[in-house]
Amino acid sequence: MAMQIKYKQGAFRAVRTSQETVAEVNRRARRVAARAGDGYGIESGISGGRGRARAIVRPVTPAAVRDNSRRNTLLRSLDAARG
Repeated sequence: MAMQIKYKQGAFRAVRTSQETVAEVNRRARRVAARAGDGYGIESGISGGRGRARAIVRPVTPAAVRDNSRRNTLLRSLDAARG
């Protein structure tokens, strides 16, 4: 006999938007920005629609834009987000 599982969507949303989840996402984004170097910053918040914690690391100075364009700095810095 197959067991049925009923998911509570509100519980998933609560986990995705909890203060702990937001703090962890921000912590990992700060580590990536720090590994990338000077001129990189983060933007974070709760996205609309599905209600998820999110963070974006991006170059905020012209020198960082050039650096990322030439060296793929952000891509190379992603490993810092692990555990």
